[in-house]
Amino acid sequence: MNEGQERRRRIILGSAENQIRDNDPPETRQTLRRLIKEGFAREVAVELIGRVVVHELYNVLKQDENFDRKCFVAALRQLSKLPYDKDDESSYVATDINLPDVRQKLENPAGEIVGIEIKPSSTVKNGDFKGFKYLSELLGDRFLRGIVLYTGDQPVPFGSNLYALPVSTLWQTSEVPHEMSKDKT
Repeated sequence: MNEGQERRRRIILGSAENQIRDNDPPETRQTLRRLIKEGFAREVAVELIGRVVVHELYNVLKQDENFDRKCFVAALRQLSKLPYDKDDESSYVATDINLPDVRQKLENPAGEIVGIEIKPSSTVKNGDFKGFKYLSELLGDRFLRGIVLYTGDQPVPFGSNLYALPVSTLWQTSEVPHEMSKDKT
């Protein structure tokens, strides 16, 4: 993680800690207690809360929206309902998120992230990956790849760890496209 990414991470975690300390909104502290009770280490629980903070900050700053407390609290409540078994190496967390062009985020127990977007179009352009680029910058080495599933017929690389894949590949038994096999998994 570079210095800028670490600085942003500290700011985000600091914001989550402030909400917990100030009990504002109270659902943040309640979520922390619930996550710890469910077996998450405090540090991990705060980071999960921080992800919800980032999501809301993104909507406020980049989408020019007002803070949506109802949405924020709903997202906090979802944190305790994720299908995650910290002792199961094959367990992954799927989270529906609301960043531009990123609709699902899969996370493995090591905290590595893959983002997925489904685009009902036969063409893909560089702008379709802006949400993944944002996640990559935010998460650093934890971001493994971003995939746009589209109705075209060819896999297309769009830069480091960014790919457009035909939705039909989900039903194929062949191996992943050669370019993807070079990534860390």
